[in-house]
Amino acid sequence: DSRITIWERDQPAPGLPDLNTTFQFDRYRHPNDPGRPFTKSRHIIGAGSVSPDGTGINSFGAYFLVDPGGNKEFLFRDDGNPSPAVEGVAEAGTFGVSHLDMNENLDIAMTAILRVEGETPRASVWLRRFGGELQLVALVGMPVQTVGSTEPTTFTSFRGVPWLDDSGNLYFDAEVEGSEDYTIWKYRAEDDLFEPVGPAVGSPMPGVEGAVLLS
Repeated sequence: DSRITIWERDQPAPGLPDLNTTFQFDRYRHPNDPGRPFTKSRHIIGAGSVSPDGTGINSFGAYFLVDPGGNKEFLFRDDGNPSPAVEGVAEAGTFGVSHLDMNENLDIAMTAILRVEGETPRASVWLRRFGGELQLVALVGMPVQTVGSTEPTTFTSFRGVPWLDDSGNLYFDAEVEGSEDYTIWKYRAEDDLFEPVGPAVGSPMPGVEGAVLLS
């Protein structure tokens, strides 16, 4: 029997001292394609509940990278993760996870809500290359450099689930200052520049009556 138990109630939670697993656990690898919960190497992102005593009392959600042997690496809490200051962009604060995606290289992208004391919470996009540190990619109100332009672009809103291709490019749905609708943007792996690459999800498909872009 090759089945492996990856989650049991009231077991020590990896990377979270003094906390134990509860009975709640879910898994996903690619929210845009639920039919592919695993990478080819059989890794998944697991979302589980943890608490001091393994019950639902004082519990919160946590995300783990789970390998084929069932070993779990703690990634993030569902909320309250420390966010370092980014000079000229944001003071130190905390973030809460909204949506996650992972590619075959085990790079992880997410959208999140960034909270800084005394400021209005702001939507944000984050990226962790496999084996690297989590980095803030885009933030509402943060100017970014776009392909083919000498003027910066400022994002005003994000929506939906980010997704990664296996070359490490990150895609997300966003509005920018001066626009009237959402557009799909690409954060390019080769040069860290931003590029608008397509119409927003839900936009009519040119030449196909009654069809809209789904993803």
